Amino acid sequence: MATSSSSEANLAWRERKALTDRWLKEQGVPEMRDIWIKLHYGGGSRPASIV
Repeated sequence: MATSSSSEANLAWRERKALTDRWLKEQGVPEMRDIWIKLHYGGGSRPASIV
């Protein structure tokens, strides 16, 4: 069972990660998922099953 301090630490980690992800996006760093899709499926549109 998680303790209160463990829950607080987990929340703090998620908030830092979200801030980092947002900062990277603001800096123009491309998302790895988008790069993978382009490499895997080519430059065309994504398949309908991936929305």
